[in-house]
Amino acid sequence: MSDRRVFKLIWKWLKAGFVKDDQFYETELGSPQGSVISPLLSNIYLNDLDKVWENKFTELGALVRFADDLVILCKTKEQAMKAIDVLKAVFNKLETEINTSKSKLVNPWGDKTGFDFLGMHHRKIPKQVKGVAHYIWRSYPSKKAMKKMKEKVKEVTEPETDCSGQ
Repeated sequence: MSDRRVFKLIWKWLKAGFVKDDQFYETELGSPQGSVISPLLSNIYLNDLDKVWENKFTELGALVRFADDLVILCKTKEQAMKAIDVLKAVFNKLETEINTSKSKLVNPWGDKTGFDFLGMHHRKIPKQVKGVAHYIWRSYPSKKAMKKMKEKVKEVTEPETDCSGQ
Protein backbone atom coordinates (compact mmCIF):
# COMPACT_ATOMS: atom_id res chain seq x y z
CA MET A 1 0.00 0.00 0.00
CA SER A 2 1.42 3.41 -0.90
CA ASP A 3 0.39 7.00 -0.72
CA ARG A 4 1.29 8.87 -3.91
CA ARG A 5 1.16 12.21 -2.11
CA VAL A 6 3.89 11.12 0.31
CA PHE A 7 6.07 9.81 -2.54
CA LYS A 8 5.53 13.06 -4.44
CA LEU A 9 6.54 15.10 -1.38
CA ILE A 10 9.68 12.97 -0.83
CA TRP A 11 10.59 13.35 -4.51
CA LYS A 12 10.26 17.14 -4.21
CA TRP A 13 12.56 17.14 -1.15
CA LEU A 14 15.15 15.11 -3.06
CA LYS A 15 15.14 17.57 -5.98
CA ALA A 16 14.72 20.79 -3.94
CA GLY A 17 18.34 21.92 -3.98
CA PHE A 18 20.01 23.72 -1.11
CA VAL A 19 21.36 27.08 0.04
CA LYS A 20 24.94 27.51 1.22
CA ASP A 21 26.58 30.86 1.97
CA ASP A 22 23.52 32.69 0.59
CA GLN A 23 23.89 30.86 -2.74
CA PHE A 24 21.24 28.45 -4.10
CA TYR A 25 22.48 25.15 -5.58
CA GLU A 26 20.28 22.88 -7.69
CA THR A 27 20.47 19.13 -7.14
CA GLU A 28 19.57 16.27 -9.44
CA LEU A 29 18.80 13.91 -6.59
CA GLY A 30 19.69 13.51 -2.93
CA SER A 31 19.49 15.22 0.38
CA PRO A 32 22.31 17.56 1.43
CA GLN A 33 24.20 16.45 4.54
CA GLY A 34 22.89 18.30 7.57
CA SER A 35 19.54 19.29 6.07
CA VAL A 36 16.57 19.05 8.42
CA ILE A 37 14.91 16.37 6.31
CA SER A 38 18.07 14.27 5.87
CA PRO A 39 17.57 12.03 8.96
CA LEU A 40 13.99 11.16 7.93
CA LEU A 41 14.98 10.39 4.34
CA SER A 42 17.93 8.30 5.55
CA ASN A 43 15.65 6.31 7.84
CA ILE A 44 13.23 5.65 4.99
CA TYR A 45 16.01 4.70 2.58
CA LEU A 46 17.94 2.49 5.00
CA ASN A 47 14.87 0.70 6.32
CA ASP A 48 15.75 -2.18 3.97
CA LEU A 49 19.12 -2.52 5.71
CA ASP A 50 17.34 -2.84 9.06
CA LYS A 51 14.98 -5.51 7.71
CA VAL A 52 17.74 -7.56 6.05
CA TRP A 53 19.91 -7.37 9.16
CA GLU A 54 17.04 -8.34 11.48
CA ASN A 55 15.95 -11.26 9.30
CA LYS A 56 19.34 -12.73 8.38
CA PHE A 57 22.35 -11.33 10.22
CA THR A 58 21.62 -10.69 13.91
CA GLU A 59 24.01 -13.52 14.83
CA LEU A 60 26.88 -11.33 13.54
CA GLY A 61 26.13 -8.54 16.01
CA ALA A 62 23.73 -5.81 17.06
CA LEU A 63 23.08 -3.13 14.44
CA VAL A 64 22.52 0.28 16.03
CA ARG A 65 21.49 2.96 13.55
CA PHE A 66 20.31 6.56 13.65
CA ALA A 67 19.64 8.04 10.21
CA ASP A 68 22.81 7.36 8.20
CA ASP A 69 25.07 6.75 11.21
CA LEU A 70 25.49 3.17 12.39
CA VAL A 71 27.51 0.89 14.59
CA ILE A 72 27.56 -2.90 14.61
CA LEU A 73 28.58 -4.42 17.93
CA CYS A 74 30.17 -7.82 17.28
CA LYS A 75 31.74 -10.30 19.69
CA THR A 76 34.59 -11.41 17.43
CA LYS A 77 36.77 -9.94 14.70
CA GLU A 78 35.48 -12.65 12.31
CA GLN A 79 31.89 -11.52 12.92
CA ALA A 80 32.95 -7.91 12.35
CA MET A 81 34.63 -8.75 9.04
CA LYS A 82 31.51 -10.64 7.87
CA ALA A 83 29.33 -7.72 9.01
CA ILE A 84 31.40 -5.33 6.87
CA ASP A 85 30.91 -7.63 3.85
CA VAL A 86 27.14 -7.72 4.48
CA LEU A 87 27.01 -3.91 4.77
CA LYS A 88 28.92 -3.51 1.51
CA ALA A 89 26.54 -5.92 -0.27
CA VAL A 90 23.38 -4.25 1.06
CA PHE A 91 24.72 -0.76 0.33
CA ASN A 92 25.65 -1.88 -3.18
CA LYS A 93 22.05 -3.04 -3.75
CA LEU A 94 20.82 0.30 -2.43
CA GLU A 95 23.24 2.06 -4.81
CA THR A 96 25.03 3.85 -1.99
CA GLU A 97 28.39 3.39 -0.35
CA ILE A 98 30.10 3.34 3.03
CA ASN A 99 31.99 6.52 3.87
CA THR A 100 35.39 4.92 4.45
CA SER A 101 36.91 8.12 5.86
CA LYS A 102 34.42 7.99 8.75
CA SER A 103 34.41 4.20 9.17
CA LYS A 104 36.70 2.06 11.26
CA LEU A 105 36.97 -1.32 12.91
CA VAL A 106 37.54 -0.99 16.66
CA ASN A 107 38.50 -3.61 19.22
CA PRO A 108 36.91 -2.24 22.41
CA TRP A 109 39.12 -4.41 24.66
CA GLY A 110 42.44 -3.74 22.94
CA ASP A 111 41.84 -0.26 21.55
CA LYS A 112 42.20 2.30 24.32
CA THR A 113 40.47 4.95 22.24
CA GLY A 114 37.01 3.35 21.82
CA PHE A 115 34.74 5.03 19.28
CA ASP A 116 32.53 8.09 18.90
CA PHE A 117 28.88 7.67 17.95
CA LEU A 118 26.09 10.26 18.08
CA GLY A 119 28.10 12.76 20.13
CA MET A 120 29.24 10.22 22.70
CA HIS A 121 32.53 8.38 23.16
CA HIS A 122 32.02 4.68 23.93
CA ARG A 123 34.63 2.33 25.32
CA LYS A 124 35.06 -0.68 27.56
CA ILE A 125 36.77 -0.08 30.87
CA PRO A 126 37.87 -2.56 33.54
CA LYS A 127 35.93 -2.72 36.80
CA GLN A 128 37.08 -4.77 39.74
CA VAL A 129 34.36 -6.99 41.21
CA LYS A 130 35.56 -9.08 44.17
CA GLY A 131 39.13 -8.86 42.90
CA VAL A 132 38.23 -9.94 39.34
CA ALA A 133 38.45 -7.52 36.42
CA HIS A 134 35.26 -7.27 34.38
CA TYR A 135 34.85 -4.99 31.40
CA ILE A 136 31.86 -2.68 31.23
CA TRP A 137 30.73 -0.17 28.60
CA ARG A 138 31.02 3.47 29.52
CA SER A 139 29.90 6.44 27.48
CA TYR A 140 31.10 10.01 27.81
CA PRO A 141 30.49 13.12 25.72
CA SER A 142 32.93 13.04 22.77
CA LYS A 143 35.76 15.57 22.51
CA LYS A 144 34.00 17.14 19.52
CA ALA A 145 30.73 17.44 21.46
CA MET A 146 32.53 18.91 24.49
CA LYS A 147 34.34 21.47 22.32
CA LYS A 148 31.03 22.49 20.74
CA MET A 149 29.39 22.75 24.16
CA LYS A 150 32.25 24.88 25.57
CA GLU A 151 32.03 27.22 22.57
CA LYS A 152 28.28 27.58 23.07
CA VAL A 153 28.65 28.28 26.80
CA LYS A 154 31.38 30.85 26.07
CA GLU A 155 29.21 32.50 23.41
CA VAL A 156 26.23 32.74 25.76
CA THR A 157 28.16 33.86 28.85
CA GLU A 158 30.62 36.34 27.32
CA PRO A 159 29.83 39.92 28.33
CA GLU A 160 28.42 41.98 25.50
CA THR A 161 30.53 44.86 24.27
CA ASP A 162 29.07 47.99 22.81
CA CYS A 163 30.01 49.33 19.40
CA SER A 164 32.41 51.92 20.87
CA GLY A 165 34.65 49.11 22.17
CA GLN A 166 34.07 49.97 25.84
